[in-house]
Amino acid sequence: MFGFALLAFNTFLLSQITLTTSFGALKLLLVVRGLALGCTMQPTQLSAMSVVPPQLQTNASSLITAMRNVFQSFGVAMLSTVVTTQSVVHSTILSWNVRPDTVPGQALTTAKRDAPADRRAEQRRRRHDRCEPDAQSGRPAGRGPRFW
Repeated sequence: MFGFALLAFNTFLLSQITLTTSFGALKLLLVVRGLALGCTMQPTQLSAMSVVPPQLQTNASSLITAMRNVFQSFGVAMLSTVVTTQSVVHSTILSWNVRPDTVPGQALTTAKRDAPADRRAEQRRRRHDRCEPDAQSGRPAGRGPRFW
């Protein structure tokens, strides 16, 4: 019972975190959550095994472990889906604030305008560096040994 109460209280506290929540507080909440899950899983499995006849306990233990793993996998998959979906939603909402009249919008406009020219200059420099002869061998730099 203690594990379930601690898990419920910890879930409430985790629902209250904000951008200003410190890393130490978040770490403490996650450690307490792990402790609460440990205090919850063992009594649950023990109570499930107590109603199984002794000759079927090995089968029941395997079944409980397999079902726990399957449902944990579903939980991770669902959580991954929620996180991915919400990150798209939040990035869309954040992009609404990037307009030409805001500081992020002006920085983005400047970066877009300057990036292609810088990229082209970098490509030209690399091509030039590859074609310059190496001081020792006289071959163009950036090419492997010639076997012909």
